[in-house]
Amino acid sequence: MSSSSVWVQIYYKGKYEPKGQPVEIEPIPKNVGALKAIVLPKLDPTELAEIFVYPPDTEPPFSDQTAIRGDKIVEELIDEFGNKNPPLSIGYDHPLIVVAPAPPQPAPFLVNCRTWSNENNHPGIYRLRANSYNDLNQQASHKFELAAAKLSLYFIPDGKNIDSRKKIKEDSDLEDFMQLGGNPVVLAWEQGSDGSPKELPGEIALPFSGSAASSLSTSTRGYIQKLFQAQLLERDKSKCVVSGKQFKQGSGNVEAAHIIPVASPLNVRHRAGLRGLYDTRNGMLLESRLHKAFDSYVWCMNEEGKFCLSDAKCHIAEIGKYELSQWEGKTLNLRIGIDPDAPTKATLKARYDLFLAKVKEKKQKENKKSKASLTKKN
Repeated sequence: MSSSSVWVQIYYKGKYEPKGQPVEIEPIPKNVGALKAIVLPKLDPTELAEIFVYPPDTEPPFSDQTAIRGDKIVEELIDEFGNKNPPLSIGYDHPLIVVAPAPPQPAPFLVNCRTWSNENNHPGIYRLRANSYNDLNQQASHKFELAAAKLSLYFIPDGKNIDSRKKIKEDSDLEDFMQLGGNPVVLAWEQGSDGSPKELPGEIALPFSGSAASSLSTSTRGYIQKLFQAQLLERDKSKCVVSGKQFKQGSGNVEAAHIIPVASPLNVRHRAGLRGLYDTRNGMLLESRLHKAFDSYVWCMNEEGKFCLSDAKCHIAEIGKYELSQWEGKTLNLRIGIDPDAPTKATLKARYDLFLAKVKEKKQKENKKSKASLTKKN
């Protein structure tokens, strides 16, 4: 066989157009299973999911039943197609077809919006789903019966300082807004001869009640986290989603936890289906001990919301210290699929994948340390 490489064309399942141009892989992998392992990192974002390989010139829609087996030797496959009449080389013009699951799309922006006016006469706060600034502008124009060409959208990062207001005029501004904690509000202003707004509206944050309201701060220090916590207190009825322990103001007994860590890279956030890491769908209330163990990857919930413990030896002490075994297998009170502000399965799966990777890393270090210890003894 003369060829030293193989060409592949990637498709996403359910799509009729290929993803980019064919890709050359050199040297030729041993079998189709090895070929899949090489192709996976080329996906954007990388999805650790099953992919399928098909003969050249296979056209969508693709059926799993007609895919080439994983143990099929690639060199034999190339020879097989080359022996057909007319010959068919697996080159740029006739690459193998590789089909992967489509990457998850970020959820649309879920934006609270109201007019910039006094509290006693604004028409109410509306929750709008928008995929872009233009989409939000059109929806706000329709909802408030304001001319789209004269509409300005603002948000105020510092809740009590009008000079901190920022105008939303493109998608990146909307992304910045989504980074604010809790459920802040976009303010719709109709441009006129008096220019931009000079005074604060009645209240620019979504009003909270009970213990949630008492946890808000007017200072900018901790403003985002305070709003995030306040909204979780409202959604989770001021109770830990694992133990049911009641939040006690000022005690620190129940805390607002991020499911996907704030320091996570953008691709992890997108895999979780999140626009912003302070989105309330990325949070839950936890007892302080459960929060600490969760952040240390001692436990996690799977995408169905069930409590799972790490099996790494280094976590045994913490499992005992925090009495975590009592909750193993328990379903957390997350109201998945019921409450639109609850965590989604995509977010939970992204966190569970992080958890499994961290536990695997811990166990590999333990095994390496154990082997080194045995070698030293011998």
